[in-house]
Amino acid sequence: MFSKDIPPSVTTDRVNVGLLLMVETVLVDAIVVRVAIVVSMSVDYEESKNVKKTLSTHIDLSEFEAIYVLKTSLTPDDKDLNRFLLQASEEKQPCLCRYILSKLRHINMNRSIHLALKIAFSKEDIQTARVLSWCITKIFYNLHQEKLSNATNIYPGLRCICKEKSSIKCHFCLKSREHFVIVVVQQEKDPQLPNQFRKIDIEYVSPNVSSRSEGNTILEYLTRKKIDSFSLKVNISNQKAQTLFLKHNNLGLICPSIGRSRFFSSEDHSISDEQCIQLHCTKKGIIPIGNEHFPSIINGCPTDVIEAQPLLLSNLRIGDKVGPETSTGTLGGFVKYRDVYDCFLTCAHVMYDVKSLLESSSDFTRLSGAKAYLHNPQGTIECGNVILRAFCHDDISRTSVDAALVELTNASVNPNDIISGFPSPRTCSDLGLSSFLLNDICLDREELRVSTQTVDTVSAGAMTKLLQNITLPRQSHVDVQFSNTGSTAASVNANVYHPLWIYSPAHLQLPSGYLTDRRIFRMYNQMAVNLPLVEGDSGTCIYIVNHPGNKNGCIGMAIAFCGGLTLVTPLKDIFKE
Repeated sequence: MFSKDIPPSVTTDRVNVGLLLMVETVLVDAIVVRVAIVVSMSVDYEESKNVKKTLSTHIDLSEFEAIYVLKTSLTPDDKDLNRFLLQASEEKQPCLCRYILSKLRHINMNRSIHLALKIAFSKEDIQTARVLSWCITKIFYNLHQEKLSNATNIYPGLRCICKEKSSIKCHFCLKSREHFVIVVVQQEKDPQLPNQFRKIDIEYVSPNVSSRSEGNTILEYLTRKKIDSFSLKVNISNQKAQTLFLKHNNLGLICPSIGRSRFFSSEDHSISDEQCIQLHCTKKGIIPIGNEHFPSIINGCPTDVIEAQPLLLSNLRIGDKVGPETSTGTLGGFVKYRDVYDCFLTCAHVMYDVKSLLESSSDFTRLSGAKAYLHNPQGTIECGNVILRAFCHDDISRTSVDAALVELTNASVNPNDIISGFPSPRTCSDLGLSSFLLNDICLDREELRVSTQTVDTVSAGAMTKLLQNITLPRQSHVDVQFSNTGSTAASVNANVYHPLWIYSPAHLQLPSGYLTDRRIFRMYNQMAVNLPLVEGDSGTCIYIVNHPGNKNGCIGMAIAFCGGLTLVTPLKDIFKE
């Protein structure tokens, strides 16, 4: 049917094939094809199943060819397009469905989209189901956009009621096809927002962590059971974490644990002393459409799905509140840059909004130098300017870093009073530190792992004060290493927390911005500790003191918290950047 002189490179392009096919059709069979299309558009839905067959009597149209026919030969109304939408869903043609949806004139009132989605579910057609479910989700968002202005995420999902392990690799739970829901993540639900949309449940999720959340319940259980501190490291590579994040859109944190929870929020809830890998997700029990079930085992370790979302510690100290004029974080420690400049260290996301950091990527020349202010009860005082910043993310080949170096202006450091929050001034020697400069006391956490050595840890945040001890035994290169780390106590705002646990590595996947400009970024190879930091403690440094081997210093800086855990970036990796 095609001309002999058509170049092979042209015929390999599906769209161009459709174009050339239509050229030949116009010359040979245009009238027959057009009549067939018009006739097929006039039939009811039950008869619309024969549309493809009717057309193929004259010519076998591919999905892209059908799009070309609709685009060039027809001007159908919504009623006609609805019939073709149902047929495209029957034929598992997601691109054709997407094109038809773009041409519907009254899409917000259209009910055929729901029927087409049911057809896609019945045929286990994941691609078509994603197109149609996201269209319905967008319609809901458009109708309630004003009340959803503070939402940070929204997505379509299926409420998983499948308990069979055999369904682990299925995109659809075989028993869950009728349980389509829309998940909305926002700080506080507007009371005027509906709980259903056209018989579809709307599930509202708050990112705020409850004291009775599953993550905190596990920590409370372990606190009662474990009298010793420990360090647990499981081999979850950056590459493995990246694969999991790509497969699971709602996955926020991958982290090892020694407490495994089952049947939370039911009378049968139990926690067992079992090594596992925790998978923290936006909403437990709801699988985003297009995602698989979470794996039951990773590298031989069973998994435990926890409902929690990582949140950046948005405010800063050695514990003072610092930041731009409109927000605060924690001054983590002091640095002498190039032996000349007096600086302090904090998180980059404290000094800049995350959207700006993501847009600039590594090209920080696009960001103007941020001014830092000291925030105290008397007001704000300008205290410095950012001279270096690192916001390395999404790179599986190295440890992610979120840090800013601020040169001091209109401010000075008093070596006789270097940590805020104590009733009397404290010097670095009072804390067992040889220097107040992070340059001189940067510690590699791996070097601290020598058996039976107990050390004290001091961490001061803008919102939280800490003082505790910790044992860090030497660790060999094995997939899983559990190390008893002795007696640890933490005093936080006059409350005692005991013991201290370190999990590594911890990998984060975080959303940024509201729905209109939402971005996802990942932070790899962090440490997770059970320090009770909160919003306002971003930039808090963790100091080791009274070490038997005289290896006192700082091991890292806190950047985020999730499910009762604080995420810490090793200081050595910050200095590398």
